[in-house]
Amino acid sequence: MALRRKKLKSKSSRIRAIDKTFGYVGHTILFLYALYLLCVWVSLRPTLFIDSIVVEGTHASSGQSVYDVATAKLSEQLVFWVKRNNQLLYPVRDMEQEVRALSPRIANVKTVFDTPKHLRVIITEYTPNFLYCMRSDDALSFASTTAIEHQPKDCFFADEEGYVYADAPEYIGYPFVAIVASTSEEAVTHQSPVGTTVLSEEQYARIRMYIDDLSSVGLTTHSVTLLGGGDIRAEVGMPWVILLATDKDPDRAIANLGVVLANLEKSADKGKSEGN
Repeated sequence: MALRRKKLKSKSSRIRAIDKTFGYVGHTILFLYALYLLCVWVSLRPTLFIDSIVVEGTHASSGQSVYDVATAKLSEQLVFWVKRNNQLLYPVRDMEQEVRALSPRIANVKTVFDTPKHLRVIITEYTPNFLYCMRSDDALSFASTTAIEHQPKDCFFADEEGYVYADAPEYIGYPFVAIVASTSEEAVTHQSPVGTTVLSEEQYARIRMYIDDLSSVGLTTHSVTLLGGGDIRAEVGMPWVILLATDKDPDRAIANLGVVLANLEKSADKGKSEGN
């Protein structure tokens, strides 16, 4: 069987291929150099300099810290001689990431250039809707109103979607309802719930419905303890607690409670009149 000989390129063909490759490399270098000169020109134009930064929307987080981060980015360099102090080269994404890292209370950062020289940093913070507490003391304690309450411990701020975003100070009570996960007196080490959603949308909606319905009959809910199986215990600032089932109709349950409270009130008024 005859062997086929590999056809070799001629010397002139190889030279042309090499020249073509060098041509591509040269054009690429020239393009990058021209781009570099353009960036240098842009970064040195005073008419394009960012000369004012405004921070909006900070309440629980530090507006000064946000301003410092945004300002520090003006002096950064993209490459040698190319500064990032203008709208075209300013590192928006890096700045926004650093600002989010400043505080767990920051939900979103938006950068707006009202003009090429004016930068506005808009902060959206998480809004606390309730306290999520890891445990409470089962030992009953008397509050100043003579009400008996379970004292929540290890609490965190959560928004209306049940997302836990930051530690809360020592139990601060009203206006935030405390939703307690367990009722252990023991100093059990729990994994921090920060960064997680602790209640499903349906579960939280049911609990909120009970809280609103209790308010309609004149009872202010201070804390709700999750008992498992869909049951909850509500502390309402009275020397007694209310046990509820979230799988039942809350309107009917609270309506029955309202009747009981009305009868108790009538009995109390009757006892006062007889005493007089």
